[in-house]
Order: sequence, then C-alpha cells, then structure tokens
Amino acid sequence: MVASYVAALAVMVLVKGLYISADRYFLILLAPALVLGLWRRYLVDWVPFIGAMLTYEYLRGWAWLVNDTWWHRGPSFEPMIAIDRFLFLGHLPNEFLQHALWTGHLTWFDHAVGSFDHAHFFVPPTLLFLIWLERRDLFYRCMLTLLVVSFAGAVIFFLFPTAPPWLAAKLHHGVDVVRIGALEGDANGLPQSRSILTRRLHVNPVAAVPSLHAAYALLTFMFAYAWRRRVGLVLVLYPALMWFTIVYLGDHYVSDILAGVVLALVGWWAVGRLPWVHPKEVPG
Repeated sequence: MVASYVAALAVMVLVKGLYISADRYFLILLAPALVLGLWRRYLVDWVPFIGAMLTYEYLRGWAWLVNDTWWHRGPSFEPMIAIDRFLFLGHLPNEFLQHALWTGHLTWFDHAVGSFDHAHFFVPPTLLFLIWLERRDLFYRCMLTLLVVSFAGAVIFFLFPTAPPWLAAKLHHGVDVVRIGALEGDANGLPQSRSILTRRLHVNPVAAVPSLHAAYALLTFMFAYAWRRRVGLVLVLYPALMWFTIVYLGDHYVSDILAGVVLALVGWWAVGRLPWVHPKEVPG
C-alpha cells in the first residue's frame, strides 16, 4: 500500500507540480484503496467529500468575483496590519522575519520553506486516509470538521475580503514584504498546472482571513492526536512550522493565523457536539 501511494504521489508531483487539488488527490489515494480491495467503500466515503471540497473551492473564488465585479468592493488592508502592530509593539512579524532571513535572492532555505508550504495540499488528506483505514467513526468527524471550517471560511471571505501582506506591499499600504512563495514557485522547475476542474475556478487573492493554511495545520495535529497519541506527538510541531512558513512567505499576518486557529477549534468542538458523532476511546 505504501509503495503504491508513494508512486502515485511522486508521479503526480513530477507531472503536475506541488499544487495538488482535491480531485487529483482523490486519484492518488485511489491507488492504495485499489491495492487493499477497498475501492467500493472508498468511492462511497470519498466522492461526496471531494465533491464538497471542490464546491468550497468554487465558493471561495465566487466570493471575490461578487465583491470585485458586482459590488465593486475592494479588500480591507488596515485591520489586520493594525492588530499585528498592536500585538508586536509596532512591528510586523512578516517584515521582521524577511529582514532577518530573506537575502534578496532565493536560497536553499527559501526552497525548503516554499516546498513545506505545499504540505498544506497533501498532509491533511493523507492523514485522513490513514484514519479512514482504521477508524471510520473518527474519519467522519474529521471530514465533517474540515468541511465546516472550509465553508465557514468561504462565508467570511465573502463578507470580509482581506488582503494578504504581499498584496498590501504591492499596493503600497505600508508593508515591506516580498511574495517569496511566488518567486520560489516560478524557480523550482516543477510544473504548476491546474486540473481540468480547478481551471474553471476563480482565484481569490484576498482570502486571507481566516487563514485556512493555519486552520488545516492545527486540525492535522488534532486529528492525528485523536487517532493515535504517538502520531500526534510526532506532528506536534507541524502547525507551528506551517504558521512560520506562511508569515515568512508574506502570505498571512499573525492575526490571520489566530482567526484560523479559532475557527479550527470551534469547528472541531461543534462537530463533536453532534449527537451522531461518538468517537471511540483514543489509542495510546
């Protein structure tokens, strides 16, 4: 199973790049499901989940299309800048990290951080697949939590479009950061193609609050710990590393991360209160 999964993932990365959409990852995870003879159950459990995630992606882009094209409402810039400056005594963590670590040209460190940023696309679904193999009751709770958090995020993107740090810098809103992630993506030599389905989606450049990168990273740790405590302890630093990454790359403010953390915690708690969600005792 591991060999079939790794082979499918390696082929997809080499052919399509580090950005792996929900529909592509569905095909990657289908390989080990076929090997294990679980493909029927996989289709039953995962087709609705993948369809819902693609619907979220559509709504995420639609939120910006409506605000920009129909309502002519631009994104907010100042609130998140003001919160970060308040929290860090007048300083922006994005600027601090880039002034300390960015040399003005890409280094091995920037390539490593840029690559780690893309773990957002395949670490959570891989963990969900492993949980699905052993604990379908827990899988359903984790899956529903991801959906609740994602769709709640889409609603907030619609109501409160907010510019990320790199866009604030580009439009001269008092932020001095470089969009390192985009530079690294252009230079790493991997293709950046989108799937047939995701090419039809609108890109939302102002989906900064809440940071779903931050929310998914925290949920990944929480899912792992609920599944197996030892696995959770292995992933205990994963959220912090992802939060560092998105701040350093200029994609999110710390306040965006805090909003994502709150959303993740509320989503996990709310789904856990549903009467039909009763996870079993956590293994040691």
